[in-house]
Amino acid sequence: MLKNSYIHIPYVGYITERKIWDSGIKSWDDFDVNKVNLPSFRCKHIKKFVDISAKCLGEGNYSFFSSLLPRHEHWRCLPDFPKIAYLDIETTGLDKANDDITMIGVYDGNNVRTFVRGKDFLSFKDYIASFPMIVTFNGSCFDLPFLSSKFKINFKQIHLDLRFAFRKLGITGGLKNIEREFELERSSETRNLDGFDAVHLWHDYVRGDDSALELLKRYNTEDITGLKILANKAYEMLRKELKYE
Repeated sequence: MLKNSYIHIPYVGYITERKIWDSGIKSWDDFDVNKVNLPSFRCKHIKKFVDISAKCLGEGNYSFFSSLLPRHEHWRCLPDFPKIAYLDIETTGLDKANDDITMIGVYDGNNVRTFVRGKDFLSFKDYIASFPMIVTFNGSCFDLPFLSSKFKINFKQIHLDLRFAFRKLGITGGLKNIEREFELERSSETRNLDGFDAVHLWHDYVRGDDSALELLKRYNTEDITGLKILANKAYEMLRKELKYE
């Protein structure tokens, strides 16, 4: 979808993007200044950015798109930046100034890596920097600000926040509600757990219960592996809603 998009180009809005599509130009490869019903100076401006966009995509320059695409349109990048970090954190509370991150889970689409407080947190910053795109649920309000505060990270990646992607589609509620909407099943051990349980599990682990840590890991892992399924669902639904074809 990214290569069909023009909304990231400065001074191009949704109406202009629609005019380009209606001219029969669906992708950057097809862009022809003589086929678009726009003033010639605007066509030349768009063509310049189309060429820059193709170059940046070929080079994997994700920051070009993350800085220019409206945040609620970052979903368009999903297939074009396949190295994706599906990310979720666990904390001791909701206040990033006073509470701590206890666990960070990252799923790359194939493997899960779990960072645990007091063990391997120091390697997280370099690890997450290797991903051009991050997918979260409510991460723009919670996970990324928390991580930025604790690790001093300035996230420049493309970021798809599924909470707002689904809200755009008229689907609201928390992650568990949306999972049920799409009939995603959790394990019997984690099915009834929530964020408050995650806090208690961490405290149980600190008091010496290693099984509590394993259950917390399983809970976090199911969060992040489910994000990949939901991201693909949201992408297809949002793409269909655009009606650009």
